[in-house]
Amino acid sequence: MIRPSPTARAMTRRRTRPLSVGLVAVLLGLASSAQAQRGVQGFRVEPDAVNENGAGSFNTAHARVTLGRCVHAAGCLVMVTTMDQTAISGGSVQREDYLQRQETLYFPFSVFPQEQFFSITIRGDDFVELDETFLVELSNPGGAPIDAGFGEATITILNDDFGQARLAVVDPSKPEGQSNTVPVLLTKSADVDVVVHLEIVDLTTEGAADYSYSHSLDVPFLAFDATPFEPRNYLLLQEDLVELDEVFRIQITGVSAEGRSYEISSTQGSVDLVIENDDAAVVECPPALVQGSEGDAPQTVDFPMMLLDPVDATVTVDWQTVAGDATPGEDYVEASGQVTFSGAAGEQQTFPLEILGDEVVELHEDLELHYSNVQAGARPVTLDCTDSTVRLWNDDQAALAITDVEGLEGDSGTTVFQFTVSLDHEVDNQVDVDFTTVDGTATASGADYLPEASFLSFTQPGDLTIEVEVLGDQVPEGDEEFLVALSDIDAGERAVFFADDSGTGTILGDDGQPIFSDGFESGDVSAWSATVP
Repeated sequence: MIRPSPTARAMTRRRTRPLSVGLVAVLLGLASSAQAQRGVQGFRVEPDAVNENGAGSFNTAHARVTLGRCVHAAGCLVMVTTMDQTAISGGSVQREDYLQRQETLYFPFSVFPQEQFFSITIRGDDFVELDETFLVELSNPGGAPIDAGFGEATITILNDDFGQARLAVVDPSKPEGQSNTVPVLLTKSADVDVVVHLEIVDLTTEGAADYSYSHSLDVPFLAFDATPFEPRNYLLLQEDLVELDEVFRIQITGVSAEGRSYEISSTQGSVDLVIENDDAAVVECPPALVQGSEGDAPQTVDFPMMLLDPVDATVTVDWQTVAGDATPGEDYVEASGQVTFSGAAGEQQTFPLEILGDEVVELHEDLELHYSNVQAGARPVTLDCTDSTVRLWNDDQAALAITDVEGLEGDSGTTVFQFTVSLDHEVDNQVDVDFTTVDGTATASGADYLPEASFLSFTQPGDLTIEVEVLGDQVPEGDEEFLVALSDIDAGERAVFFADDSGTGTILGDDGQPIFSDGFESGDVSAWSATVP
């Protein structure tokens, strides 16, 4: 039987004693050195990448730590520690990216290779930022070496926040003279200062003539801004010009954010601001009543119209004649047309109307001018009337006159005295005139003439006669007179008057005083006779 030597028994007894921590560490270190010399795989750490998630939430990154082989029954140790890079731990909760951690991992003697996970808590946020990193470092190995080049790993916190630059406006349409506010906003703040770049585009406006602003078109936002909202005011300039509503556009052209993920909103990246026109123009028509003499020959009369207010476009107004009691083709030339204004305030334009003058005695006649269809390219331009009355004053007149008549009465029977009544101008209406005989030195009751009373009717210019029968007698008397008086012209209110309203009928006495005669032919004085008138 072979017995162990005293030295061997002593060594066996020592193996059964518990090893101190310090001794384990020394032994592990010696083993690690020896293992490294033999090329055996030691400790390694591997990278990881994880989304940060939103504010108030947490995610977890896992750094895998592997050990290729541990030859000691006591196992192997390694310390794992996080180290800040672009991602930071500590400080304010708002800006902390992960929770700092340090831990010693123990790998028991077992089957190899082995792996363990070193977990790090990632704090979520809503800031738009770049991907951030921190390190996981291995140190203080025991029982196995840290493989060269594998003693640290990068943990990447993937940014999952994306921002939009937007424009917002409550009411894009405002009257001129007011201001409109366009807020510029970011849906999310960034971890750096951000600048939103604006551009103004004139659509129908003319720049500084229609609006003004005093701010920069580069709108800054501070890092970690809790309310990324910047209002921008635009003054809509007041003017008196009648025009269409005008439009200019505010649009975002870009976002400077040092590489952070911002985009321009596809639906709110621009806004069209409308400047509402609050002016209106009026076209002044000719007076409601335009009147003048028709004349004896055709004449052209110009009728004025005026644009009272400035308009930034051509303005047209249609006009046309409308028959009244004036007859087209006889009293005027039927016509229609268009008056055109260039748009200047106080601008006056005229349109012509041909009046057909004549010498016919008639009433004053009217025709209408109708105005309509104002065209100003949809601008608010109106007429101050719709019609005018054109009154053609009759400037012609006709005269009635009666002639005087004289004649012998005769010795018996009747002699007809014909009085001529004349109408000297054409009248467009029948002219009636009354007549009656009036005693003078001749009397109807004295049996000098037969009285007459009636009327004459003229349908055209010319002469009509009045016949008065004068009674013959043999009474010696002087010349006697009576009148035919005209009265009561009825011409339908036409301008007909009397040039001479009475005709004198003179009855010549043809019964002489006693005349002595020799009763003979010339030279014969043997006979006498006497005639008593």
